[in-house]
Amino acid sequence: MKKPLKIALWIAGSLAALVAIAFATLIAVGFFLLESFDSSDGGHSTISWRTSLPATATEVKEHAWADGFLPDYDYYLRARITKPEFDKFVQDLELTPHTDTRIYSESYPLSWSGHLTGDSEWWNPTDDLQGTFVREGGTTWLYAKYEEGFLYFRSFDH
Repeated sequence: MKKPLKIALWIAGSLAALVAIAFATLIAVGFFLLESFDSSDGGHSTISWRTSLPATATEVKEHAWADGFLPDYDYYLRARITKPEFDKFVQDLELTPHTDTRIYSESYPLSWSGHLTGDSEWWNPTDDLQGTFVREGGTTWLYAKYEEGFLYFRSFDH
C-alpha cells in the first residue's frame, strides 16, 4: 500500500473514532440532563429546612414545590417551638427584622400568602408582617415569624 493511502485511511479512521466518541459523549450528557431536570415527581422537591429545627420541635408540617428545571421553588414550614428556639432559628438563618421602611434588593411584595394558603389547613399565619424576620438576595427569599407558639417559615425563589 502506498504511503499517502495509508495516511488517508489513518486520518479517516481517526476522524470516525472522534465522531463516535463525540456522539457517545452527547448521548451521555443528554441522559444526565434529562435525569437531572426530570420533574416527574409532580413538582415536589426535597428542599427542606427541617434540619434547622430544634430536636424538641413538634407538630412539624412542611410542603415544598420545585420547578425541576429552573431554580424556582416554594417552601413552607410550620412547627411548634418555644420563643427562645424561634430566636435561635432566626439567628442561625441570619434573618433580620422586617420594617415598613426596609428596602429590599428587588421590589417583590413580601407576603405570607402563597399557593399553599388555599390547599392547607395547617398553613394559617396571619397576613400581618409585624414580627417577620427576612433574608433575601437576588430572587431568593427566606422569612419567618412566631405566632401562637408556632414558627412559620417560608422560602422561595422565583
